[in-house]
Parts: sequence; structure tokens; C-alpha cells
Amino acid sequence: MVRGPYVLWELRSASYLQLADTNGSIVADRTNIGAKTAAFVRSGDAAAGHYLTVTFAGKTATQPTVNPEPKTESSPGSVASSHVALSDGSVSATVVAKRQSVLVLKASFDPGWQATIDGRPVATQMVAPAYVGVLVSKGRHSVTLTYRNTSAELTLITIGIATLFALSLLTIYRRQRLRRARRGGPMPITDLPHGPDLSGAMNNPTADPK
Repeated sequence: MVRGPYVLWELRSASYLQLADTNGSIVADRTNIGAKTAAFVRSGDAAAGHYLTVTFAGKTATQPTVNPEPKTESSPGSVASSHVALSDGSVSATVVAKRQSVLVLKASFDPGWQATIDGRPVATQMVAPAYVGVLVSKGRHSVTLTYRNTSAELTLITIGIATLFALSLLTIYRRQRLRRARRGGPMPITDLPHGPDLSGAMNNPTADPK
């Protein structure tokens, strides 16, 4: 388990994707989600297709898809096909749901995960222990999940703004220098070349240093 804003759990599974029911909810934050989901991890409910929704850090969990008791034994449906490339932050699947259910991506939940169903944007949710869930309705659907590192994007935007600002200052500086040169006025000291003749140039700012 790796601690941070979210908690990473690893469960043994043959697939990254599972169509499942949610039959209960828990409330947790980053300080206690490990303890709050420990019983679930030990229970084997995940293998049976039963998950818990999570109210995490104040974000209210979605309603469970089935009643807590008795646990539904029939499968909610299946993942007909899938393509998972977590290293690229890209997941796609075709699911066939017999009833409203949740497509579970067994990767750490993060707000950077964005989902679509049949091309329409939908919300993601956290399911125990800290996985990504997408609520799907009955029927056949195409689901995509894409990870966008919002903090990295913010960094790139900040760098871009700073670069544009620096280029703007450089453009203004060069224009001022060109205007001074055309008027025959003194050049800024920082524009003069460094070398043996620098002191002479400073005594006569309009001189042409050799």
C-alpha cells in the first residue's frame, strides 16, 4: 500500500476491468481509508463482484446499485471486450449489463480519471478499496477512461505563461534598443560588449567599441 492523497491497493485479479454491483457505502479520508477498507479486502467480496462505494474527503458516494442484504448472487453482466493501456492512461471497454451496475477499473482512484459512456462524459466514483468506478445502465455500452494529470497540465500552463511574458519583455527591450540606436542616443550599459575596451566605451557611450 502506498500512502498519499489517495491509497493504492493491489488485489489479485485476472483482469483490470470488472462489471460489478455496489451493495454498501463507507466514509473515509486519506488518513483512515486503509483501515476502513481492510475488512473488505479480506472478505473476498470483490472476487464475487460486490463492492462498496466510498464517500471520500467530503465527496459524497453514489448510491449502491443493489440492496446490501441479501447479496445478489447473479452476475450483473460482463465485459465483452477491452483494451487497457495504463501506462498511457487509456482504457476502453464494451460492456453488456443485465442491470444497473458499476464498471470497476482496478487502478488507483484519482480525480484525473475522466470517463465517457457511448461518447457522453460521465462522472467517475471511488469504490473500495480505492478503485475507479463508472456507473452504467442496463444494456450494451462503450466505455472509455482517460487519465489526465491535471497538476502536470497546470505546470505546463504556468511555464507557458511565464515564457510568453519573458518573450514579451524581450521584444519590448529589443524595440527600445533599436529606437535608441536610430536616434543615436546612448545604449544601455548592459548592451555594451565585455572586454578590454569596455571602460573606454563607458567614458564615451556613443563610441563604437573595437
